[in-house]
Amino acid sequence: SVIVGKTLGADSLAAVGSTSIIIYFVFCFINGFTGGFGICLGQKCGAKDEKGMRKSVAVSTLLSIAFTVVLTLTCCLLSHQILRWMQIPADISGEAYDYMFVVLLGTGATVFYNMISNMLRALGDSKTPLYFLVFSSVLNIFMDLWMVAGLGLGVFGAALATLIAQGISAVFSFLIFLYRMR
Repeated sequence: SVIVGKTLGADSLAAVGSTSIIIYFVFCFINGFTGGFGICLGQKCGAKDEKGMRKSVAVSTLLSIAFTVVLTLTCCLLSHQILRWMQIPADISGEAYDYMFVVLLGTGATVFYNMISNMLRALGDSKTPLYFLVFSSVLNIFMDLWMVAGLGLGVFGAALATLIAQGISAVFSFLIFLYRMR
């Protein structure tokens, strides 16, 4: 928000801010959905049931894939309508749509980062998810500066920076998780 506001101005900041409640709602929904996966895995881990752990990971992954497809399609297809329901002013609705659509298009990265983070916590590692969250946040700031101020991509660049930072964090978290599960 600071980078968008300082670089692009009040209208762009209003566009990003107007969609933040919808994005936050979706992200909270994702966090709640993926939180249960850690519980199942933690129970299997505590019982030293390696076969059950692998099954839990497989089921969690399949459910996350299905959830991601449904949630992404629903959010992206309804993006214009959501902005109308929220009565976003016409002068900022284009940028609001661009920002919200791109961030929600990256729902899969958010789902998988949260799923893997919850699974790592279930295996007793609460530090690694925190490190990746900090890494993703710092990377997002630098990418925002580069894409918004450097490349001039506007709010689209801010959203793309968020999507890429979350995606990279999800991939690295996944690699760490695979390493721990072997």
